[in-house]
Amino acid sequence: MLNQTSDNASASTLNGYTSPLTNDSNRDRISKGGSAIEKRFPCSFCGKGFSFPQQVEIHQRMHTGEKPYGCHLCRATFSQSSSLNRHQRVHTGEKPFSCTQCNMRFAHVHMGERSSDYTSHLISPYSAYTPDSVL
Repeated sequence: MLNQTSDNASASTLNGYTSPLTNDSNRDRISKGGSAIEKRFPCSFCGKGFSFPQQVEIHQRMHTGEKPYGCHLCRATFSQSSSLNRHQRVHTGEKPFSCTQCNMRFAHVHMGERSSDYTSHLISPYSAYTPDSVL
């Protein structure tokens, strides 16, 4: 059973265990290297807190649909400049990433995404790969 220790409590308890992570007053703080960084800049749409105003501005594009970065070679537009930079490799053919096993080149790497060419490449030919199997 989870219950607050008091109305102004700084922690919640579960069977006598006190956890500082469940209180709303700690919701807008993150701990990084032992120091808490306060998220003082809330999104006006959803209330999510951010540490810097520019982070809020970028996040709010998700709500507004604003895409200020446009490709000069086609009509594609993007909400973040990094997405435009990645897209431009479609036109240039640049492939700056390579497989550590066979040196096959890739335009971008989406770690953790199943649809990534790189991830698919690693799963297929190397699924049975172990260092001992090469010997």
